[in-house]
Amino acid sequence: MRRLTLFGLTLAAALGAACSSSAFALELPENLPTSTETRTWTGENDGSGATAEPEYKALNAAKVELALKCEKLTMEGTEEPKKPLGLFHAHILNCHSMVGGTEVKCTDLNHLTAGEILVLGTWHIVWDREAGKEFKELTTGVLFLIEPVHYTCSLFLVELKGELLCLHLKPTEENTTHLFHCIANATNHWEQSEEWCKKDVGGVCTEPVKPLLLTSVSHEAFGPSSELALGSTTYKVKLFADV
Repeated sequence: MRRLTLFGLTLAAALGAACSSSAFALELPENLPTSTETRTWTGENDGSGATAEPEYKALNAAKVELALKCEKLTMEGTEEPKKPLGLFHAHILNCHSMVGGTEVKCTDLNHLTAGEILVLGTWHIVWDREAGKEFKELTTGVLFLIEPVHYTCSLFLVELKGELLCLHLKPTEENTTHLFHCIANATNHWEQSEEWCKKDVGGVCTEPVKPLLLTSVSHEAFGPSSELALGSTTYKVKLFADV
């Protein structure tokens, strides 16, 4: 497991500042029961339904939509003592895209196995709502802060970085395994449909933050991107989100 990078630390500091800037803001949700020791967890895509295969979409500088599909995703991570955050690394397997009408494998620069991409970063539990909608009830999400990833698809070099927000499904149910859904915008497939925010005493979502997952192709300007996937995280103990 890699140490936190400056990129991860900067975003973590921004999270802390956003959550403490208002005298009326509640603390972010957390996993209960808390632990005085670091916990570990594993994760994977659920393997069924329309989102069985993780799919990534981006809009490049020329306004051309790019798509990347992968057959399998596995994850490992930690949770810091008494804090709803930690490190993660994700192994994404058999990734492919269409280039010039031909399907090609997409592989990160640190791997020799075609189609394999490794993603590292940090994660946080945050308040979640659908972008632009009212925050009518307590809903949580997992915010993944992704270190820059470089991978190639044939002759194209792709760089991915930024934030991915995935909706937490049934967070208050006590269980060892919890599902989270990464959702793309139904119209603009390269945009995420969720945003994270604080919740004040009056039940109002203040200072909503739209996560930005960014993609650059062949050193062009970065454009928005999203992931459509259904995944799970599994701990060794039963947990639930304190909302």
